[in-house]
Amino acid sequence: MIKYHLVNFFFHFIHLFVVLLTVFGWMFSISRDLYLWTQVFVLLSWTGFGFFYKNYGVCILTEWHRKWKSRYGFSFPKTYIQYLFQRLKIVFPEKYIAIFIFSYYFLSLFLAIILKYNSRL
Repeated sequence: MIKYHLVNFFFHFIHLFVVLLTVFGWMFSISRDLYLWTQVFVLLSWTGFGFFYKNYGVCILTEWHRKWKSRYGFSFPKTYIQYLFQRLKIVFPEKYIAIFIFSYYFLSLFLAIILKYNSRL
């Protein structure tokens, strides 16, 4: 069971890093390049991984985390944000969480690109 906890901790660490970088990384010039590269990989995961599994919008990291937890009898929702909401006892419809995630993703990506290539900002 120690192996389960170590790998689960690793998945949470990486997930939280990506989530926090997505939420705040575009705001600061020092993290903007890392933010943009991370978002490229997220978009490739959502589209490329989704293409092969016929389920667009699914993150490969979330899918690996779900498979790991299910191997040990734990359930895991479609997105990591939904998982966090469940853990925090926040009830929110799955549909609206997905809309929020995609909206925030594309809005922050748009803002990051504008900030990166407009040197006056």
